[in-house]
Amino acid sequence: MSEDREIVVLAPDECLLLLGLEFVARVASQPDGGGAPDVVPVNFVLHEGVAIFRTHDGTTLHQIEGKLVSLQVDRFDWFHRTGWSVLVQGRAELIDPHDVEGMDLDTWAPGDQPRLVRIVPDRISGRRIELRQLPVDAGGYL
Repeated sequence: MSEDREIVVLAPDECLLLLGLEFVARVASQPDGGGAPDVVPVNFVLHEGVAIFRTHDGTTLHQIEGKLVSLQVDRFDWFHRTGWSVLVQGRAELIDPHDVEGMDLDTWAPGDQPRLVRIVPDRISGRRIELRQLPVDAGGYL
């Protein structure tokens, strides 16, 4: 482990702030019948503290609708080997598109994505790996 870095636990308010800066996340769900979780990338927006994304009538929607899921967002600084990760855990619910009219929710995936899903958070947590502040002398030298 590197001595010049530390892990900082993020408060839920800071997690929401960081979520609002991003537009790509991964949604993890448990497939019917067990097995390893499925993880799919989604474009999302944060609306009133809730992550919302589009999908189509397929396997992903079937696996998540009304079920507990996780949504993870992160950002990395590869050069400094720092970054943060936020995890939202909650129930996935279909919502009426009229409830969020005017929201800019574009998708990168081709094809029709008519369904809107929100994840109502039960738990929001996050961590950041940051550089430790090195002590400096009165002249500003290390």
